[in-house]
Amino acid sequence: MSWGIGEWGISPWGGALPTAAGDNPPIIVLRSPAANAVDVLENATISISFADFDLDLDTGTTLIEIDGVPVFTGLGGFAAGYVGSTSFSVGRFTVQFMKLGGWGFDTLVTVRAFIEDLTGKCADDTWSWRTRINPICYSGLNPLAVELFVQSPMTRFLDLEPVRQVFLNNALQAQTQAIANSENKAARVLYQEAFATEIHTITNSFGIRNEPALRSVVCERQRVAEIDVQLQRHIKRIKAGVESLFLLGALPKEYKAEFSDYLDSTTYNYRVSLVANVLILARLTETAS
Repeated sequence: MSWGIGEWGISPWGGALPTAAGDNPPIIVLRSPAANAVDVLENATISISFADFDLDLDTGTTLIEIDGVPVFTGLGGFAAGYVGSTSFSVGRFTVQFMKLGGWGFDTLVTVRAFIEDLTGKCADDTWSWRTRINPICYSGLNPLAVELFVQSPMTRFLDLEPVRQVFLNNALQAQTQAIANSENKAARVLYQEAFATEIHTITNSFGIRNEPALRSVVCERQRVAEIDVQLQRHIKRIKAGVESLFLLGALPKEYKAEFSDYLDSTTYNYRVSLVANVLILARLTETAS
């Protein structure tokens, strides 16, 4: 039977805790990954917590199966090919484990968890989740027109030219000269960051959204936080470039407050996304004039 909804579940008593000692069956209070989860990492750790308000769990009866095969028992521990740990505290028993070598890509994993208490009452639940599809690294071939635009130097928005170079030079983890087609891959990172937050709605009127490009994976991409560190050293130039966009009429003035909010955001991914949009808009404006 199922005692919960989602990862944490809900009490079968509707939130009211029972009071009759010894009458309560054990329940499962944590299922991670959650039932019906998708895009789960292929090396995800499974976490399951059992609880009993009567504090009488019989941990020796624990059984956890993956796709119908036992991988953990309370008396025998973990099966070959699995590693993990257990913990017990105040009527709660938690089992965490992972599969050596991972679950594989695009794999449906079905978990069964079972436990009894000392009176023979049990919790028994089965749920499934699926790992992510194998990401195919972007080769850097066939760049979008907008990606080629951002690889060209600025000719009018000169405050943004050093910013463009900094973004592209820090978009990838390794030294750019060691990566095949690094220029196109760096431009793909910039393009994807532009669509990473809601601010991208401003660029929609240019018709540059490309779903396959947004779903592609740049395996050498740098962490967004690291890109932000480099960009913040040029914040005055960024703000001057934003001001130029509005002064030249490239953007309606009603967007100005939103741009400022993103630039001054305490969240780095908003700042990086804003800069990516500014660079794309500036280049598109130059090529259109």
